[in-house]
Amino acid sequence: MILSSSEALPRSSRSCTEGTWSGVYAFLLGVEGLHYNISHDELFSVLRQKIEHCGEIRFSSVTGGNSDNFLELLDFYLHSTVASFEDKYYTQRSGICIGSSLAPILSDAFLGAFDKRVSSR
Repeated sequence: MILSSSEALPRSSRSCTEGTWSGVYAFLLGVEGLHYNISHDELFSVLRQKIEHCGEIRFSSVTGGNSDNFLELLDFYLHSTVASFEDKYYTQRSGICIGSSLAPILSDAFLGAFDKRVSSR
């Protein structure tokens, strides 16, 4: 379950009644190095599946462009991340830049597909 903030948790919990938490447990799980280790090929496969599920026409009407152009632009973006360290510049060659505003969205899509695969086994 993805929530916009921790304040949304009580509203989303069926076990929460009148401000009491009965039988409700929560935990946070972090994946070390997640953003740097997301395969671009797997990410694009997931995004293509999501676009296909949504439908090309609906995708185009919502975004104002076609999926091929969107994916090409995203590919360019992912391969254009530059970071500086000790006066030297480095191009990130894999994963998603952590400081990117797209990082949470892309990692959620990737982890959602991963969760589906694991749950179906």
